[in-house]
Amino acid sequence: MPPARSPAAGLRRRKVFLPLVLVLPLILLTLILIFPSRSIPALRDAALRSQQICDYAAGGWVPDSSAESHLRYDHTCKEIFKGWNCIANGKRNGCALLRWRWKPAGCELLPRLDPLRFLERHRNTNIGFVGDSLNRNMFVSLICMLRGVNGEVRKWRPAGADRGFTFLRYNLTLAYHRTNLLVRYGSWSASPNGGPLESLGYKQGHRIDVDIADQTWAEAPSFHDILIFNTGHWWWSSSKFDPIQSPMLFFEKGKPIIPPLLPPQGLDLTLKHMITFVNKAMRPNGLKFFSTQSPRHFEGGDWNEGQSISRHFISPTSTMRTALSLLSFLAVSVLILAPMAMADGYSQPQDYQPPAYRKPADGLAAGYYGESCPDMEGIVQRAVKKAFAADYTIAAGLICLFFHDFAVGGCDASILIDAPGSEKYAAASKTLRGFELIEAIKTELEAKCPKTVSCADILTAATRDASREVGVSYWPLVYGRKDGRQSRKEAADKYVPMGRESVTDLVAFFESKGLNVRDLVVLSGAHTIGKASCAAVKPRLCKNKPETLDGKYGDFLRRKCRRGDAEHERVELDGVTPTAFDNGYYKNLERRMGLLETDQKMLHDSRTRSFVQEMAREPEEFKRQFAESMRWLGNVQVLTGSEGEVRSKCSAVNY
Repeated sequence: MPPARSPAAGLRRRKVFLPLVLVLPLILLTLILIFPSRSIPALRDAALRSQQICDYAAGGWVPDSSAESHLRYDHTCKEIFKGWNCIANGKRNGCALLRWRWKPAGCELLPRLDPLRFLERHRNTNIGFVGDSLNRNMFVSLICMLRGVNGEVRKWRPAGADRGFTFLRYNLTLAYHRTNLLVRYGSWSASPNGGPLESLGYKQGHRIDVDIADQTWAEAPSFHDILIFNTGHWWWSSSKFDPIQSPMLFFEKGKPIIPPLLPPQGLDLTLKHMITFVNKAMRPNGLKFFSTQSPRHFEGGDWNEGQSISRHFISPTSTMRTALSLLSFLAVSVLILAPMAMADGYSQPQDYQPPAYRKPADGLAAGYYGESCPDMEGIVQRAVKKAFAADYTIAAGLICLFFHDFAVGGCDASILIDAPGSEKYAAASKTLRGFELIEAIKTELEAKCPKTVSCADILTAATRDASREVGVSYWPLVYGRKDGRQSRKEAADKYVPMGRESVTDLVAFFESKGLNVRDLVVLSGAHTIGKASCAAVKPRLCKNKPETLDGKYGDFLRRKCRRGDAEHERVELDGVTPTAFDNGYYKNLERRMGLLETDQKMLHDSRTRSFVQEMAREPEEFKRQFAESMRWLGNVQVLTGSEGEVRSKCSAVNY
């Protein structure tokens, strides 16, 4: 527990912050996120040794001679909070603070962070810092280092974050979610009608709901691949929660906990609930780790003492160490996060599993047809462009066909098999189209490259090229998929979403495929083009809920679907801009004009709402994210090597 300080000391602390607050995040992040490309064998040996004998909680500060040639960043980084910008505020040795590194006991000094390698290693990744100002410092330090080598960023607030940045070239998003206690809290006053706490003499205090995550980060687990938590000093801060005048009063399931808990007990119970919450809400195979304590911002001697220290000069020494608990957090950081930023040639821990939706399928490669069929992509692209010029609706048809193939057993072209009882004849497949185009492309490829290009690869490439025709961002493809031999209509009717599922069912379906909530919302945006049958719409009309269905739009749909055969009568999925691939689909949800019941539900579910709102605001971001999600969708449960075959005709298996 930090030593007690007077209110006056707390006031001074808020006005001027310890200069080392700038260097601490650098030390943390250097250890957490390093491993450049040089000295690979030595690095591998040192890392393996460190896992056995290295004590990251012990060591000392040592001069960093390599920093003389280039600083990690300087005072010009705009993300540094003004009060904490030591160099800009005239700290005489502010720059010198950037030239020290923490050397753990029993270990060689690890190489410095290579920002470019970090960006490359964390392509298509979301990293969230959740906690108080110490986590904010780590977030800011990392942002400053990365922006020093790549300035193509978009500033936004993903999943309720206080701030966030996406490095556009790498699709790497980093965000900071401000939370002091991790859980919801607010002021509490005694009720004139009395109650359990009032009967014990409590008149005012702070209500802490130990089982309700703070709204600032409640959606973070479903968004981020990596979450870094911290909390600690707020729990024992008398300047925040005076134990006499405004004590912490803990609530569980909406009721006060009697007898009242002390802060350490309240923290234990909070962590128990939040660990359960994160484990349930975290996206598949996400990484998360946690620090149960953090040092205070204070002016006062070494990290483990409370002595006075000059505001104008500070000299790091071997005794300047964080609390043991923080360094334990640092050790966990090194052992968990470092493998994700390793240089080429370094061995992953045997039990490390990358997220399923980011794991490349073995056997796929960008240049798979480079020698065997070098014009494969050109043949597909020209055929799609010609078909699109004749009928622009083919784009929606191919996207839908591709998704149906993915939904049943993965991307193996099983939807293309034309045989009694196959997926093509399922009720879920009645509105599918694009079969003839894929078969025509296959025929041309067989003439140029016999028995070489699979139907699964043709469908994947044709869908990408059709998407580009309607304005979706380009995404690179890898090839080598093989065609499946199984196709059953019962499987299609069981697994293909039909527009009546709950959001929970859809989330579970996507996660079973290694995708996530964001992918669900983004890929649903394909409903900005194309049509649906009235049979899919009627359940929404029958429920007649004004709060979820615009009255005029509902009347239009009833008139449209009142006539003719419900299976064959078609309605535009986007009633406002039906021929444009734009973010109108999400705007329609905000207007209560989602055609399918499942679509409209996404606006009202806490797991999907923020993504819907984001896509409604950011039309170009939608197109970029759609391309990214489609890229990963095409890698789901693929067959490679001897697992499948290359069909001679897409409509029939080989015999």
